Amino acid sequence: MIALFLEMEELADHGITLPPNMQGLTDEQIEELKLKDEWAERCQPSGGHTQKKDKIGRRNGIGKTSSCHLIHHKSLLTGSLAYLYSSSLTTTTTTILQPFV
Repeated sequence: MIALFLEMEELADHGITLPPNMQGLTDEQIEELKLKDEWAERCQPSGGHTQKKDKIGRRNGIGKTSSCHLIHHKSLLTGSLAYLYSSSLTTTTTTILQPFV
């Protein structure tokens, strides 16, 4: 579950992943091989975007704006706290009733 939260943070920072044949290549190599990311145009972040190049070369570098990133981060934080809370309930003998859900 932690890996999912880390990937979501990377998504907010650097955008969607590149196609497998483009991952790890430099911009010059992509141009030389005439490769194109077909999903980059379709998967633009709503509310605008910022260019933040991924150092590893796994993502396209089109991340969310700072205001959208803040909302995304708060959602991830809420989700991770809910996950930690539910994980702690499974180690105890607490019965989960409707008010907890």
